[in-house]
Amino acid sequence: DIGANGEVTYSVSAGMSDFAIVDKNRLVVNQTLNREAISKYVLTVTARDHGVPPLSATATIEVLIDDKNDNNPIFSPVSYAATINETDPVDTFVVQVFATDLDVGINGKVSYKIDSGRSNDAGKFKINSGNGKISVAVPSLCYDTAVSNTVIIVAEDGADPPRSSSATVTIKTNDVNLYPPKFSRDYAPTVSDNAAPGTSLATVLATDADKCHEAIEYAIVPGNDTDKFSVDKDSGLLQIAKVLNRDFRAAYTLNISAT
Repeated sequence: DIGANGEVTYSVSAGMSDFAIVDKNRLVVNQTLNREAISKYVLTVTARDHGVPPLSATATIEVLIDDKNDNNPIFSPVSYAATINETDPVDTFVVQVFATDLDVGINGKVSYKIDSGRSNDAGKFKINSGNGKISVAVPSLCYDTAVSNTVIIVAEDGADPPRSSSATVTIKTNDVNLYPPKFSRDYAPTVSDNAAPGTSLATVLATDADKCHEAIEYAIVPGNDTDKFSVDKDSGLLQIAKVLNRDFRAAYTLNISAT
């Protein structure tokens, strides 16, 4: 058509305020879009001439919104707590952390790592970067060394540069004492009559099969009623504490404990 019958005006379907037509036939974005709220628009564009009566036609336009990496991974929850035994072996499962990212594709793909710089015991644990499962990384987690361990976990997306967030994992260690200390033999030292106090008789030695309980303390239990002997609680060195007189007593039987 010619004249008014050939003049065409375009309009976007009612309710689609996010888009507008300018310069007669240019479809443009009318305001900031948020893919996380609406990822796809289906627009109806109407073309209408100026005839009397006007004639019109419609076309459907599907607009897909590309993702922008504008969201950090979010942990839920942001803090975790777990308890393990100091005897738990390597690869023992501790706890699983979880974070989500509202972005899509590589921008929304979350991976996990331990922040060694902010964790007081990072080397004792490891994490699966894909599923967030934390497990034991060393053969023994001694209670005496650390009753509680704090590990900071970082979740980051796959963008370049990535966006990230962190969570705190508190891991308590239970004290486990499976084996008592053991002496490998009995001792039968001899000493000359009237030996001076401080004279060494023997160094007793006990061992403990528990890797986390290797520190042993020694003490004399019943048998030292006259206080003539002493034992160093740390080294196990047995000494004379008072002058001995063979004419008064020729032999002593001491029981020494190791704890």
